[in-house]
Amino acid sequence: MDLPRRYRAGSVAGAEPAGPHAAHADANRTWFAFGAGYQQSERLSFDVGVVYLKIDSAHIHKTTADSENAVRGNLVGDYQNSAKILSAQVKWLF
Repeated sequence: MDLPRRYRAGSVAGAEPAGPHAAHADANRTWFAFGAGYQQSERLSFDVGVVYLKIDSAHIHKTTADSENAVRGNLVGDYQNSAKILSAQVKWLF
């Protein structure tokens, strides 16, 4: 029995930042992903995936003139973000 191996790769770019809030400081982002799978038998398979998320630099500048900052005060900062995700899966049919 010749069982298939599977490979997948891709990238996607997002142009919708989450918003100018410190908890969500974000910018345009690009995802790079690669995955592979191996089917050991008709009932057992293995999959792995790796993702790198590149996020453009973001800047936040909120002053006390903004109503939401009246109590908190000024909030000014620059953010540089990225993320690396590794995943693995074993699928066993019974």
